[in-house]
Amino acid sequence: LPHREPMLLIDELTNIKKLHSATAIVYVKKIVFFARAISRNPVMPGVLIVEAFGQAAAALTAHGLDKSTYEIN
Repeated sequence: LPHREPMLLIDELTNIKKLHSATAIVYVKKIVFFARAISRNPVMPGVLIVEAFGQAAAALTAHGLDKSTYEIN
């Protein structure tokens, strides 16, 4: 992925089934949490969860494609 810190959210992609499924691992850093005012339980914003999901899907797709498909010669 072309993403770099702080926008690269996924740290690992495991259990890869080519162009079908994979498990993305995100090591959550304290900085991405926001405290809830009432319950005081930290929460990861939904927009970051959706972004991590999108990055995992892009990485899975890139892993399954032939490199000649997207390399610039």
